[in-house]
Amino acid sequence: MSLVLGQFSNMEGVDLTKIDTKYPILQSGQLLPFEITEVKVDDNKNKDGKLLIIDLKLDAPALDKEGKEVQPGFKNKSRIGLTPSGGRDQNMIVRDICILLDAIYGEAGRKAIDLSTFDFNNIVGSKLTCRTFINPAKDGFDESTGLKFVAKSA
Repeated sequence: MSLVLGQFSNMEGVDLTKIDTKYPILQSGQLLPFEITEVKVDDNKNKDGKLLIIDLKLDAPALDKEGKEVQPGFKNKSRIGLTPSGGRDQNMIVRDICILLDAIYGEAGRKAIDLSTFDFNNIVGSKLTCRTFINPAKDGFDESTGLKFVAKSA
């Protein structure tokens, strides 16, 4: 069976030269609601350490860096290095995890968690607020949207 999209949707006369396929970069400094859709642990790019990868989706309209509206459902990732390296030690790793947990549960809720037994799959579906910033292009990666987790108020 052929897979011609025109049999599912009207593609006649679509001018592909005018379609913007750039992934949006959210404007820096916005406080936005997100939902965690998946968490996993994977190798870092050098395969010498592990990362906690948090997949998120935007829960409200936002603006990209050119002022265009980005619709809810926009996907982004946040990563927390889990392996000490360079100047990054175990205390910094735990601090970054606590910042994430503060954004989900608040400080009091986070303090009740035992990290040695906590299943991070439990945070899937959690709603949290993030402040946007722009990661500059470097090391072969394009410019991208960065997210800082904002602590939930008590």
